[in-house]
Parts: sequence; structure tokens; C-alpha cells
Amino acid sequence: DRTMAWVSHLPQLAGEALAAALEGAALPASAGGPGLRGATRLAESPLGLWDDLLRRAPDEMARALDALLAEATALRATLPARPHAADVAD
Repeated sequence: DRTMAWVSHLPQLAGEALAAALEGAALPASAGGPGLRGATRLAESPLGLWDDLLRRAPDEMARALDALLAEATALRATLPARPHAADVAD
């Protein structure tokens, strides 16, 4: 269960989160290249199919998600606090 939480279920949830973030930004995954499509491909399966699998090791799943969140937070901390106007592009 521990291994599956990290190598199977965590990528599924990361893909779900990325797809949801893109949707919230009104950007389809198809707007990106192959890397983005690959990163969001797992989100194409209904999350409900994963309910039983995610419940098998909830503590390990929480540890895996916490680790992913910590890494994302660390990456966020490397960004400049306020971009210069010349650096901002749509």
C-alpha cells in the first residue's frame, strides 16, 4: 500500500490537481504541449474510480500529499515576490 500510494495514487492526484488548476485558469490541457498533456492524462479517468484505492492507506496517502505540497511550496518560495512590469506577459 505504501509503494502504491507514492507511485500510483500520488501521480493520479497530482494530475487531478493540475487539471483542476488549469480549469480554474480557464485553460484547457490541450493548450499545452505533450508534457502538459502527459501530466494531466491521468485526470481523464473519473476520480470516483479511485475512491477504494485511496482509502486503503489513508495515512500514507496523506504523507505523500503532504510531501508533494511541501515541494510545491518550496518551488513557490523560489519565485520573485513581485515581478517587474517588464517581466509580466500574458
